[in-house]
Amino acid sequence: MKDLSEEYGVIFGATGLLGSKISLELTKLNANLILHGRSLEKLKFLDDEIKKINKKAIFIQADVTKKDFYKNILKKISTRFSRLDFVINLVGQFTGLKPLTHLSHKDWDKLIEINISFYWRIIKELEPLIRKSTKSKIIFITNKNISK
Repeated sequence: MKDLSEEYGVIFGATGLLGSKISLELTKLNANLILHGRSLEKLKFLDDEIKKINKKAIFIQADVTKKDFYKNILKKISTRFSRLDFVINLVGQFTGLKPLTHLSHKDWDKLIEINISFYWRIIKELEPLIRKSTKSKIIFITNKNISK
């Protein structure tokens, strides 16, 4: 089994189905993780699952559509980790297939913020920590239905 005890990373969207599975697997491999989720209840559940395997992680509960989230994200993460070896983004929203003109302005803005702007904002804000790693990885995963 590979040991990732010298790897530091953050997973955005860690409370979703895929996010929780990836978080648990990386935790089992001893990766040092900061796990993000919007739902406090889901973060608590994930924390309980991690504790069952006698591991630990750091948790951030936040809504990525709120601009205040980005103001201190670098500071919050850099107080825990001096570098980021990987960033995994599993945040996304899919409202179903429909003509674009059927979306309200509010729904459109939210979709753009979550599915496009968030990706740029995270890289921009965390770049100083990502650059400190010798082999950093940035992984963005989207819903295959969105790409269709």
